[in-house]
Amino acid sequence: MKHTFLFLFGVLTVWWAACTSSPERLKQKAEEALRQAEAADLNNTPGDSVKLIEAQRQVLTFTEQFKDDPAAPELLYRLGMTLQMHRKSQQAIEQLRKVHTLYPTSPSAHRALFLEAFILANELNDTASARKAYTLYLDNYSQWDEKLTEDARFELKHLGKSPDELLQEILDTMMQDSAQAPS
Repeated sequence: MKHTFLFLFGVLTVWWAACTSSPERLKQKAEEALRQAEAADLNNTPGDSVKLIEAQRQVLTFTEQFKDDPAAPELLYRLGMTLQMHRKSQQAIEQLRKVHTLYPTSPSAHRALFLEAFILANELNDTASARKAYTLYLDNYSQWDEKLTEDARFELKHLGKSPDELLQEILDTMMQDSAQAPS
């Protein structure tokens, strides 16, 4: 009986300690897991998958327990970028969408929305959703980052065009410009 009580007490103590981890400790674990997943060689080896899964687990644990922590949106953004780097486009979009919907005024929000739109357009070929996302970016974040705003306008203008169509358009513009130039 005494051993059972001590065992249960030990298990409950470990469980309580695990559930009441400090925000700083969980944030450090999430950041380290992200670093490992970001550094993976992207050959889709089992080790890479384990690192990516661990990064997801650590980041989501932190952001679910400490939603209001200032680090939450940046960790979700980095997770989205890492998922995209590992060719997990749909999962990347889920995390990026969390950033700009849950934390619309965070410094990561505009980058998350732009990257979501880019993935929709260029990896998933979902031009309708990409158009909505780029338009949302321009409506809400055009003052935040001049370069990304210029890129969003370019992407929106050329949405759905193949690389050959883009090249032809550039060549046509160059031809027109050279024909109009004074001799």
